[in-house]
Amino acid sequence: DLYLRFIEFCQRPDGRFHNFVAHDRTFQDVEGSLDSYGRTLWSLGVVWRSGSTELRDRAGSMLRSALSHVHTLPFVRSKAFTLLGLLSVLTTDDPLGVSAHVLHVTKDLLHAYADAASDDWPWFEDTLRYSNGALPYALLRVAKHAEVRRVNGKDIAESAREIGLRTLDFLLRVCTLDGVPAPIGNQGWYRAGGERARYDQQGVDAAAMVLAATQAWAVTKEPRYRAAAESWWGWFFGNNARQQSLYRANDGAVYDGLMEEGINRNRGAESVVSFLIAHLTLADAFCAERRTAGSL
Repeated sequence: DLYLRFIEFCQRPDGRFHNFVAHDRTFQDVEGSLDSYGRTLWSLGVVWRSGSTELRDRAGSMLRSALSHVHTLPFVRSKAFTLLGLLSVLTTDDPLGVSAHVLHVTKDLLHAYADAASDDWPWFEDTLRYSNGALPYALLRVAKHAEVRRVNGKDIAESAREIGLRTLDFLLRVCTLDGVPAPIGNQGWYRAGGERARYDQQGVDAAAMVLAATQAWAVTKEPRYRAAAESWWGWFFGNNARQQSLYRANDGAVYDGLMEEGINRNRGAESVVSFLIAHLTLADAFCAERRTAGSL
């Protein structure tokens, strides 16, 4: 309720959201970034799907107010974050009216891939940056979503499945160095044909890869994706280039990332949330596996 009230406070009359607020509650931006818009829709979709009736109604109201901006998003990550929120509220009766938006954003991502991809660079743009795993994750969620198949037909879901798996396999290949997960560093990123940046590596990227690999496991039942999800989850615990844990067991803090000189010992909220997303996603998948096997 506390954080949802904060989002309500930050929503502009036109449906967009502020992203920077000072301690005295004055806004430090005209409007928030498009990534923050997409991530906020994603969070509102999750609340709508799993919250109490009151929280669900409030989240749905904010999400509905924000929908007019879905078709204006220029960036692939913003589209992926937004798509994840829309999929969370897409049901057979579609009370929030998102089915057309789901189709639009899914097609946008598939078109971006068709325009940018090549045999040796199967990706949505010419550079790998941050939260890369969110893109295949969003498409694999489309592929698994029953309402997408019902409302939009099987073709869009099959295309999403194919591109989602192809781009995830690409990430698993290029984001592994010396046998351990290695998120693309934010000190230069990785442009096609260039040198990849090794540092700084951040938890938000590891979490996105856990989400994508876990979803691929659900879609394909292939053990290699289960292993990939565990391996990327392990990045937080020392399965990384520095062999150092970013999770602090005594108090639950999570360090912000790996730098060339060692661990970044800042402990920001994004790092904690990223860790929790990865941890709970994998725990839920393991529980579902055990239920299927009859051991729970």
